[in-house]
Amino acid sequence: MDDDEQRQLAEAEINTQRDDKKLAVKTWRDDKWFQSGWQVDKNNALFYFCNSGNPFYDVKSNNEVLKMQQRDWSSLREMHGICYELTFHKDPYLYVISKEIVYSKENVSPISVYYIIGGTVYMSPSFYKALSARMYNCLNLLNETFNAIQSHARYSATLGTYHWDFDGVERELQDEIDKSKEEKEQFEYNRTFRYVADSAPPYSNEMQHHVDQLITEIDLDTKKLIDAKKAKQEQAATTKTETPIK
Repeated sequence: MDDDEQRQLAEAEINTQRDDKKLAVKTWRDDKWFQSGWQVDKNNALFYFCNSGNPFYDVKSNNEVLKMQQRDWSSLREMHGICYELTFHKDPYLYVISKEIVYSKENVSPISVYYIIGGTVYMSPSFYKALSARMYNCLNLLNETFNAIQSHARYSATLGTYHWDFDGVERELQDEIDKSKEEKEQFEYNRTFRYVADSAPPYSNEMQHHVDQLITEIDLDTKKLIDAKKAKQEQAATTKTETPIK
């Protein structure tokens, strides 16, 4: 690789990083893929990602070149430039795609990481952003803790010292924990239900219709049995009442 080509790849790497910052809050999903009955797996996750409609995908990448030439992607590392590779997968939910610039077989520079969860593509934050978010969260929680305990500080004029008064705090904390647990369970339920609804195969609606009909028939049969039993009891009671006392 000559100096001009190496300089062009370095500039492409800088431009790519600048563009990725603008896409950090975006997501992408190909609904037509799932409407056609396809599902994402380890064999087609990279092909699913390399879609011209995906804002995270660079159509100038080597993947696109090989795709237009109908060539296998196994030769990506033999080409200089931007490429995408599937670096990790955990069927059937998680697939990690790495965006890299290949200077040579021995010199590969990673640029960005994306992951596919439930058919939706997300951009993975950098280590700096993840660490910054964690530290900010810790500082925010510490600040909330100090604000919460500040109201429980008491001053003793007799002793000339401060002490803590936490009477009734345990009940308040338990109420907050219970409320937080309920909200978390509701969130997990909504997320699971939404994923199942989004990833449901085409026959789900028809199957649900049959299940509803079956439940209705069971309810009708149960109601008939209850009505028959009730009528039999009423008839027995009437017969007993009408029987003359000897």
